[in-house]
Amino acid sequence: MGWQTDQIMKKQKAFYPTTKQLRDLHNGTCAQIALPIKPQPISVIERGEGKTLRWFARYKESEIISNQSVGKHEAGIGYHSLDSPFGVPADDQVLYARESFLTGYEFEDDKYKLDENDEPIDKVWYGATDVNLQWYSEGEPVECPPWKSSRVMPKAIARFWLKPYQVYVDKVIFEGEEKWCFVMNFDIVDNPNDEKKD
Repeated sequence: MGWQTDQIMKKQKAFYPTTKQLRDLHNGTCAQIALPIKPQPISVIERGEGKTLRWFARYKESEIISNQSVGKHEAGIGYHSLDSPFGVPADDQVLYARESFLTGYEFEDDKYKLDENDEPIDKVWYGATDVNLQWYSEGEPVECPPWKSSRVMPKAIARFWLKPYQVYVDKVIFEGEEKWCFVMNFDIVDNPNDEKKD
């Protein structure tokens, strides 16, 4: 892509798919991701286009939360600005999925797998897809792998990188219920940090 290093680092945004969405990404069966707005609004309106695209929601008075921007916007009195979990489509922006994970060494036949230098082989496992993982601690099996939260997943081990080409708000079926959601259509792209820099 020919980006400079500082541009690459600045335009990468994390987002948090559901477990099902992560599995669909892994299986290559996901081309659209929807995440619900919380709390659910009465209505949503859209203003602007491109990098100026913004959304505003109207809530019941009892559902207004203190950390939202309240007051008179270009959308009208009583509407609250929304932050898109996907940002807005831009030529210089990519998203990476954060998910629960574990790092460690591969273990087989009661011993660590070794590389050509007789060192244990580092590996990353992901909670959404490594569902039958047998975890060992100090050589002994443990009942449940100690998955780490997606919130602390380093960007360096992200396996899904997406380039959004459309972001909008609509009522869609999410986990069996109709909800107002941010919806993203996207292309899967390579990790831009792996590209050779000029």
